Amino acid sequence: MAADIEHLQVSANGITFHVAASRPADAPPVLCLHGFPEGSMSWRPVMERLGEARVYAPDLRGYPGSGRPEHGYDVGTLTDDIAALIEALGIDRPLLVAHDWGGALGSARSCGRAGARNSTRILFAILSFFGVGALPSRK
Repeated sequence: MAADIEHLQVSANGITFHVAASRPADAPPVLCLHGFPEGSMSWRPVMERLGEARVYAPDLRGYPGSGRPEHGYDVGTLTDDIAALIEALGIDRPLLVAHDWGGALGSARSCGRAGARNSTRILFAILSFFGVGALPSRK
């Protein structure tokens, strides 16, 4: 089943992010953070399989589709980007699914920031080099 995906431009933490979002808009939120060198659409197979969730997949700072400022690539700023995206998207306690570099940022965001532990629920997806496209389809 093909996911119905909308492409949003979201201002957060001083830059604009491209965010791919699946429907339905009123479903439980899932925030997917990509690794290096992927982008938001690496989560398309997940979006297709989670039709009962509203999946948000941003292109992180510096990746095509999102702002590429000269500075701000330190872990503190990148985790602030995640917090600002959650706020700008107006989502409450999203399930965080991440891998690779996105997993490192998600972990730092959820475990290392004061008050952050209550703002996200964490599911770290361990994905092989086959990527999310290797996930089994739902019958």
